[in-house]
Amino acid sequence: MRIIIFAVILINSLGCQSTSPISSNVSEKQFTPKHSEIKRLRISYLKSKDFITNHKRLIDLEKQALSLAEDEPLKLGSLGTAILDTYYGSLTGHYALTQFYKYVGSSETNLHSGWLRAIESYIAKKADGSEGKPIPAISPNEAFAYIVTNNATPVGSIYQTSKKRPLTLLVQAREQDGRINTLHFDLSESYKAMENAFPGSQDQYFPSSFLQGLATQGDSAAQAAIGAYLVSQQSFGQAINWLQAASGKGNLVANSFLAGIFWEQAQAANDPNAKKISMRLLEENYQHAIALGSSHAMTELGILYVGGEYGENKIAEGRNLLTEASKNGNPLSIYVLARMHDQFSKTKEDQKIAISLYKKAADLGHPDAKLAYANHTISNKIADQKTVTWLEELSSNKNPRAMLLLGYCYAHGLGVDLNFKKTFQWFRRSVDQDPLDAHIVNEVVWSLTATKLKTNRRVKYGIRAMSRLMEKNNAARQEPAYLDTWAAAHAANGNYTEAVAIQEKAIDLANNENLLEILTEHLNIFKNGGVILEEIR
Repeated sequence: MRIIIFAVILINSLGCQSTSPISSNVSEKQFTPKHSEIKRLRISYLKSKDFITNHKRLIDLEKQALSLAEDEPLKLGSLGTAILDTYYGSLTGHYALTQFYKYVGSSETNLHSGWLRAIESYIAKKADGSEGKPIPAISPNEAFAYIVTNNATPVGSIYQTSKKRPLTLLVQAREQDGRINTLHFDLSESYKAMENAFPGSQDQYFPSSFLQGLATQGDSAAQAAIGAYLVSQQSFGQAINWLQAASGKGNLVANSFLAGIFWEQAQAANDPNAKKISMRLLEENYQHAIALGSSHAMTELGILYVGGEYGENKIAEGRNLLTEASKNGNPLSIYVLARMHDQFSKTKEDQKIAISLYKKAADLGHPDAKLAYANHTISNKIADQKTVTWLEELSSNKNPRAMLLLGYCYAHGLGVDLNFKKTFQWFRRSVDQDPLDAHIVNEVVWSLTATKLKTNRRVKYGIRAMSRLMEKNNAARQEPAYLDTWAAAHAANGNYTEAVAIQEKAIDLANNENLLEILTEHLNIFKNGGVILEEIR
């Protein structure tokens, strides 16, 4: 109970003003402090006996300053001064006074801008904002101020907890070019200072209670955190309430969770009307996120529109959304546009556009785009070093398709030295990732038993791999192409009786004339004691 009371005190206590710990030592000229001075201020503030009261006051004042910074800079003078009286190391306080003095044309701007940049440098000296290297922040507002002073706009946030870091804040920030980046801030120092304010051997300060208190008081990052937790517990009704509250404050993170909920509900709905409602809510949620500048939402809604989920009259709009998102550098939207050119358009120009888009999305890190581009270069026997680099990178992450394609690179000497031994090694690694992946196994076995790669060792491996697949994968046994590969493997091993029996089953399952013609041709080869011998892919 005391924990919850503490959270309420933190939010609601009136607080009292304290004096700046160094205000008497600061001159009225430009002054850029050393990191050691900033560190001393932070430690002193965190260990102050009135920390809870001071921190509540600091958070309230900083929040007011950030809300007024753009439209009412004249009000920042008193606010900024009050913030620095509470904690002179506040980045937000120096930002507020920098804006104020700049607006009134005072040389005092230099004093506070010097402090501002020094504090930014201090907190980012060993951090880059990644999950592994979060930027230390005294308060959530310091995180938001850091983003604003770096010419970006916070558009979403959520608190996170872990054993290593009791409290962190993930913030989505929209850059000036429209792109949205994610930054992580570590609030653990101030969190631990709050925890230490309640000593006692049997008492513990729980993050969940703290976040519950913040969420109840309207903190959208806390509301998103509570909503996310409820989603993990499958309590979707309660989760939606918290997430919609956060979304109403312009929190893009909440929109992402809501989209997942509404999509799942739509897919699970047996009642057409219930599905229609969920799809409408999903669309509205994406449109809200798009208004905040989310290229991810543009892409997701664009995919739904193009896929006909909202009717044929939305398909053109979906393509426009994907195009707009691609201009913002969204790799998924670029990849989807590439797929559309690749699969639904047959002209040479469309194919050129598809390859160009695959490469662009791959350059931006999309893994499937890397595979698609690699598939193009290998199929056309183009030596491309980026292809090898991407495939090696994906293979290190145990991607079986990348391993397969890397094997083809060695088989043709594309960007690497020709090496059939390495081809076989990469093929085996590919199959080892998932021995029941019919597509992978089929390609590997065909290459090892029906091409110039064929050796006794590789043929025997191919038979084992294909037989294991057919024994355990019922769907694969119903595919004529896979049966054809299995038969070819047996023929390569001299077992023509088995090859003919399997090939006859494949012919029985064939459902088009072109396939039937190929299967029949192979059957005649097996009956005559021959083998399939093609150029490797």
